[in-house]
Amino acid sequence: MYFVFSLGCTEYLLLSVMAYDRYLAICHPLRYSCIMNSTLSIQLVLGSWASSFLTTSVLAFLITRLSFCDSTIINHFFCDVDSWIELSCTDTHLAEMVYITVCFIVVLGSCAVILVSYIYIISTVLRIPSDQGWQKAFSTCSAHLTVVVLWSQFSRINIDGKSNNSERIYSPGTFQ
Repeated sequence: MYFVFSLGCTEYLLLSVMAYDRYLAICHPLRYSCIMNSTLSIQLVLGSWASSFLTTSVLAFLITRLSFCDSTIINHFFCDVDSWIELSCTDTHLAEMVYITVCFIVVLGSCAVILVSYIYIISTVLRIPSDQGWQKAFSTCSAHLTVVVLWSQFSRINIDGKSNNSERIYSPGTFQ
């Protein structure tokens, strides 16, 4: 759970960094190499990775503090944070609030950065007088836009393993 959630957060943040990179490349092409140097690139990538793993560490720590009284059977294909919170018999308010806050900041924050970047990119591209300039600008963004669209569609998929029968799919601590 920790690594999947951390890598998902990292993906959102890296897509934001890539959108910022495309924004600089198209909206400020003459200053691009001065602004987006190798130092800034490394800082943005390492910042994305570090912040993802650190925020997920806080959430994982809060999950470990929960106690489970009743059933420890998770009727899901994938063991997610929601499943752990649902099984807990202690107060989960803090874990829920941290989970919601992290999701809100990471998902909506990165979506906002991507949206604002592409608003500026599109407004800049529309001021380019030649068709060749349009094509070059959009070909620069096409790979990133494809990844953003695919990631947003795949991240909306909720794999729900609940079934009408009581078949056990995963039980933490036991592998039977």
